Amino acid sequence: MRIKNVVLIIIFCIGFSYVYSQGEDDSTELPIIEEKAITQWGFIFNTNNLLLDIESYQAGVGFKVLRDNNVALRLLGDIFYSYNANTFSATLGVTYEKHFKPGRLSPYWGGFLEAGYMGQKSEGINSDNWTMNNTVPVSLGAVLGAEFFIMEFLSIFAEYSLSIDGLITSTSTSVDGDVTKTDPELNFSIDSGIGNSSSLGIVIYLDDVITFEKKTDTNEEADD
Repeated sequence: MRIKNVVLIIIFCIGFSYVYSQGEDDSTELPIIEEKAITQWGFIFNTNNLLLDIESYQAGVGFKVLRDNNVALRLLGDIFYSYNANTFSATLGVTYEKHFKPGRLSPYWGGFLEAGYMGQKSEGINSDNWTMNNTVPVSLGAVLGAEFFIMEFLSIFAEYSLSIDGLITSTSTSVDGDVTKTDPELNFSIDSGIGNSSSLGIVIYLDDVITFEKKTDTNEEADD
């Protein structure tokens, strides 16, 4: 089993163990959550270990919009250009989250859509002779995961996904200025496994999303 998969399983176990321990004994002081019913924005990063070494979100830039601790959108944007390699690529993506319940541990389900473009040009002996390879990747699928708040403004999340991945490829060729194009070819696959590029997600919100408070002992209140 891959190390990153083990890390995600450990995170899930810690989160669910925390919730179970809360409900096991109501007489002790337990942290309760005050939800904030406003729109929150955050930055998304990825990590592959428990040390939370920050990496880019799916090789791009990620933002999260959380509304009423119930519905959220994760936004992905990525752009790349290399002059020496004559390569350009761009990717846009959105993930919808519907949370079952708000709280420190908040499971959710949802779906995602991601599309992009990559073009790579290989030049020949002069500017009238070249080959352009075009690739259009498209992914559509469903997710099931959980978000766990480490701090009031900081959370981590992990999820499973079921996706349909399509890849459209075509080639344009110029010979002495005479350009010919091949018909687009479509290839697709269906895949299930760990979502978010098989990584653990980190969300840093610009403001506190939840507030940790202490619930007083009911027995002590009765004695008073």
